[in-house]
Amino acid sequence: LLCQIIEKMDAGKLTRVAVSIGPQMGKSQVLSRGGPAWLSGRDPYRNIMLGTYNQDFANDFGVDVRNIMDSDVYRHVFPDHELKKREVDHLMTRQGGKLAFIGVGGSGTGKPADFFFVDDPIRNDDDAQSDLYRERLYKWFNGVVFSRLHDKSAILIVHTRWHQDDLIGRLCDPDHPERNKRYAGIAEDWTYINLPAVIEDPDLAKALDLTLEVPEDPKVVSAFGAKPMSALWPGRKSLPLLAEAKRGDNRIFGALYMGQPTPEDGDY
Repeated sequence: LLCQIIEKMDAGKLTRVAVSIGPQMGKSQVLSRGGPAWLSGRDPYRNIMLGTYNQDFANDFGVDVRNIMDSDVYRHVFPDHELKKREVDHLMTRQGGKLAFIGVGGSGTGKPADFFFVDDPIRNDDDAQSDLYRERLYKWFNGVVFSRLHDKSAILIVHTRWHQDDLIGRLCDPDHPERNKRYAGIAEDWTYINLPAVIEDPDLAKALDLTLEVPEDPKVVSAFGAKPMSALWPGRKSLPLLAEAKRGDNRIFGALYMGQPTPEDGDY
């Protein structure tokens, strides 16, 4: 499913897409590392940018994308692709296509974007609970990310949900408390895909090739109920592990793992 998102961006079928998935579910590896590398390989004239919560982490993305492009597998798939500039925050192909990696608050001046990836712009719960940081992030998105685009540019936002008012919440979530006020009309421009860690929807399970079964583990039943379900990634984040996470902190589990953030003083 994540690869299909990148393919549809490549074909111009998706230009505004947001994906929320739980932590350590492979979202960054497929979307924000593999995505820029593959899109550049398909067309080395493209300009691609990626933004994340700070410059150090952005540089890590740059290193990872560069390593993918240096791999034997990549060279076999894209034999004519070559980097002539190899700085961790700024790669450039022989044809002049650029890949830039910046942190939230950083400037994209002089760097155009045919594709802009925003990956985990919120570092932790402290940042998520800060009204000041969330407003700063939204201003950065509009002042830096959006200013780098042209008519045919595409944006992909992928992050674990932290708060109703996080970036995905403001742009895409129909349950945002100010959806019909401050952010009226914005969500209609976006395709929003939420992949919860615990799958109960039969249609989603079928799309992901998962089998729903009533769990036998009493701790899982206590956490999620005696109904058909499956873990999104059973081999890595099993239902017993997810039940343990929910017992630890119900609010954090709902936000991070299920993509259902709620106010701390609200109803669960």
